[in-house]
Amino acid sequence: MTVTIKKSFLTLSQLVLACFICAIGTFKQAAAIEVQATANVRITQAISLSELQQIEFGSVASRVGQCTINQLAELSASNGLCAGDGTLGILLVGGHAGSRLNIVANPGSVEGITFNPELIKTNVLINNSGDAAKVPIAGSLEITAPLQGQHRIPFEIIADYE
Repeated sequence: MTVTIKKSFLTLSQLVLACFICAIGTFKQAAAIEVQATANVRITQAISLSELQQIEFGSVASRVGQCTINQLAELSASNGLCAGDGTLGILLVGGHAGSRLNIVANPGSVEGITFNPELIKTNVLINNSGDAAKVPIAGSLEITAPLQGQHRIPFEIIADYE
């Protein structure tokens, strides 16, 4: 087997040209740039939320069932668990004048009794004078393990700007 090696030589100008072409292919221009940007913010009045009046179901029979208070403060139950009139709860909600607030109520429970709140209004407009708005609360009690005595059932209210 015969191997032939051919010698080839580059001229200095060919070598310089080859290096220049390689440099162009790998050269990246490095330049700094500065841009001014803007952050926007609107500072507004904090939301105020307080319980003006607690919801009151009155006396409820000591048995399993559901008692509902409607937006007219009327109590009802399918099995005579409660009857008559109760008292609606009232929230006082304040915020930036002319703004809208979304309000959500989450259930609460204690000792076998669950309260499922129902807000009569869930989207509240704060008037242009900035006066706080009243939001009535109705809802229902689900009694699964009745224990006699006075029960205070905490529940959560969340309000935020629309």
